[in-house]
Amino acid sequence: MTAETRKDLLSPRVDRRAFLKASGTLAAVVAAEPVFRAGQGGSGTAAAAPLLLTGENPPDPVETAEDILYSVCQMCHARCGIRAKVVDGILLKIDGNPWHPNQRDVDENNAPDRVAYRAADPATQFHELGRICLKGQSGVQTVYDPYRIQHPLKRVGPRGSGRWQTIDWDQAFTEIAARINQLIPPADRDQPINPAIPQLGAKRNQLVFSPGRSVEKELSNRIWRDGWGSVNFNIDHTSICEATRHVAGELITWNPNPADPRKGGGRTVGWQADILGAEFLIYWGSNPLEAGFPMVGMARNLMQFKVNGGRYVVVDPRMNNTAAKANGVPARGIPGWVPITPGADAALALGIMSWILENNRHDVRYLSNPNQAAAAADGEPTWTDSTYLVGAFTDAGGRTFQRYLNAGELGLSGAAPGDYAVLDGGMPKRHTQASAAAIEVSTTLTISGRPIPVKSAFTLLKESVNSRTRAQYSAICGVSVAVIEALAA
Repeated sequence: MTAETRKDLLSPRVDRRAFLKASGTLAAVVAAEPVFRAGQGGSGTAAAAPLLLTGENPPDPVETAEDILYSVCQMCHARCGIRAKVVDGILLKIDGNPWHPNQRDVDENNAPDRVAYRAADPATQFHELGRICLKGQSGVQTVYDPYRIQHPLKRVGPRGSGRWQTIDWDQAFTEIAARINQLIPPADRDQPINPAIPQLGAKRNQLVFSPGRSVEKELSNRIWRDGWGSVNFNIDHTSICEATRHVAGELITWNPNPADPRKGGGRTVGWQADILGAEFLIYWGSNPLEAGFPMVGMARNLMQFKVNGGRYVVVDPRMNNTAAKANGVPARGIPGWVPITPGADAALALGIMSWILENNRHDVRYLSNPNQAAAAADGEPTWTDSTYLVGAFTDAGGRTFQRYLNAGELGLSGAAPGDYAVLDGGMPKRHTQASAAAIEVSTTLTISGRPIPVKSAFTLLKESVNSRTRAQYSAICGVSVAVIEALAA
């Protein structure tokens, strides 16, 4: 390319045809350059092929072991391992730490690939790289962002004035502690917030620590939970941070426990799906090839899942990268990408449940287990509230509401506050004592001398599902009836 051509390309008046012609030539030269270099070394194109085809970074020939520091990424809460190249005190590059399981665990051929599992030359092993997402690599920009806040800021003007003063940490801690002591004096902290509402607890609960998405909550928890004693020691989750997965995890592992009402007992909120152990996956509002927790490990497992013969579907209004790779089950009429009307996900879920219930494809035996012992006897690790009885009540103002029935309300002896009522063999029992309760119940029971309409939780769900046809659900969510039924089947 001539100097005149280069100058013209920088001109805002260059036309589209000239730009494409010149840039196309440049791209061809750049693409071929590694091959030419390999040929000069006598190895031909074979040595260059990995660079051209796999996208792996070649080792930097001038870096030394002293240039490399290993740490943990703070760009999201996945806490991936990173390999940072630091020269003369300047962070130049972030790669994945090859010894961290998120960054290099199992390669695409399902063979052990973490470098610790094979003999690495200590003299050169610092060249080894792991994978890291683009957000992790952008940590360099965060470190050197000119607007990065590195010191406490104190507002010195009225709200909205934008007037702030930089102070040191000692001053910040001192002033914050004094303000807390002023608002919640030490002598009052164990007094009830409101004696008429004892469930609010002591006044120390009026201190709320809401740091955003803190990656070091274990440290702050020691201060505000263990030291101060507030139940509001860490309010850091919002709907943007996988709230749906956390809620689903809690519901699936739900275990009512009055001794721990805040968390409901044995709930587990942070677990992930076993991608490699599955045969068919539906990604619903999830995009692991662009973002995940951790994105690198989940994306790698998803691609290995495909190599192993797995099939998956993506339900999303947008054809994202995960949808672009989805294979679906074409032989059964299931596309890889299922576009859906934004906000209409529940209609698709209810349509799928409609087909399952109509065709008796739900697991009645599993749903009949009302407690842990019954589930264990059935070889199941979990159980549901499908059999729990729900009463329809009317308050003093004439308003109707529904709630679970406590076994004590039916006169069952030994019932504790967390013992719900079920029907086992046609007779009311405490859910903790039943072995196989009825999942479909619609009857009337006498409670405190009044007839109360009672239904099981499963019956209420079934009635809600059947309140519309699949054609109506299809019209709401924009997914055809045929695809809804294929997904359900």
